[in-house]
Amino acid sequence: GTVHWLPASEEPMFRSGLMQLRKWWIDHWWRKEQIPDEVRQHLFDVVLDVLADGPLPRREIAARAVPYIGEWCEPWLTDGWGGAYSTMCQYGLLVFGPAVGNSPTFARRDTWGNFAPLASRPEDAFEMIRRYLRSFGPATVQDVAYWIGANLRDVKPFWDAMCAEFVPIETDGKIRYLLATDLHDLLAMEDASLPVRLIPAFDPLLLAPRDKGELLDMRFHKRIYGA
Repeated sequence: GTVHWLPASEEPMFRSGLMQLRKWWIDHWWRKEQIPDEVRQHLFDVVLDVLADGPLPRREIAARAVPYIGEWCEPWLTDGWGGAYSTMCQYGLLVFGPAVGNSPTFARRDTWGNFAPLASRPEDAFEMIRRYLRSFGPATVQDVAYWIGANLRDVKPFWDAMCAEFVPIETDGKIRYLLATDLHDLLAMEDASLPVRLIPAFDPLLLAPRDKGELLDMRFHKRIYGA
């Protein structure tokens, strides 16, 4: 749920990878509310029709869409935490448009900006795992699932298929994994002396691993994270 800045050219890769690795979580609230797939799809189709002429804020989308869908959908279209828009953005249907005052707008991805067409490619899921290990390795599959916000059972098949790319590293008595292509660079830094600078609460070094106990004395967890 943390905001990440990405080059627009890499958006299709990340979106394809996320859909393969965390689709179960993306669809979680719809299942919990027992909304059938065909009903949800109708909502999506109506919202896309409403946005055919350009970006609109939540309230305006809801005002135009609810008469065609039903009153039940209004909370899904006005909720400030995401609602239907969160799913539609993750599915690659919507993107943010220009803000109107303090109100964000949503736009159809296929008509707004210059995004490359979406495609579901297994290689994209593998590349997301490589990106994580290159930035935060050595790490475990549990760390990867935590960072992606995915279910371990959905990540592990991709992880297992990549095992030939990994080398095991033992740190603090625990086995973690590193990309074999990064091993030489890591060993070359053995004598490096670099300052450590952390950004309180949102430093990637502390957000990335599931188990933070080896980076941080957990007695000070609340002081750093504020909760």
